[in-house]
Amino acid sequence: MQWFMGGQMPTYEEYIVNTVVTSCIYVILLGIIPGIKSASKETIDWLMTEPKALIASTRVCRYADDVGSDEREGKGGTMPTAVDCYAKQYGASKEEAVDKFNELFEDAWKDLNTEWSTKTTSKDMMEELLNHARVAEFTYKNGRDGYTNPQKYLAPQIVALFVHPIPI
Repeated sequence: MQWFMGGQMPTYEEYIVNTVVTSCIYVILLGIIPGIKSASKETIDWLMTEPKALIASTRVCRYADDVGSDEREGKGGTMPTAVDCYAKQYGASKEEAVDKFNELFEDAWKDLNTEWSTKTTSKDMMEELLNHARVAEFTYKNGRDGYTNPQKYLAPQIVALFVHPIPI
């Protein structure tokens, strides 16, 4: 919080370490876990160890969000994004930083898919982690900010899916 309130920019590594804590994954899981039949004490204990699947899911979300919301939140905006932190620390241009984040985004998806294929916990919990990442990818696809501009970016796809579906 001191970074944002004090106008300080953290290093990229400091920023990324905080992505698990500052993501909404734990809040979402608190609401979802009671409805998962296969959730057990072991599953919750597993989540509390911050397993690779959880980290990968939060990173997919963070990378997509930070690239998509960079215009609104970044330089001149309300707070620095991971893109800003990376560009400042490594002397990269915004375009180079975005390219790097697209690469990191793909790597995080690979980690999440690897975890899915090894199923280290319940299938239901892994599906929740996958769905969390899928929503972020859909919302911030191709660097767009569907969270801030849902009418522009999300509504047409929702209409296409529910109002004008493809007949099977």
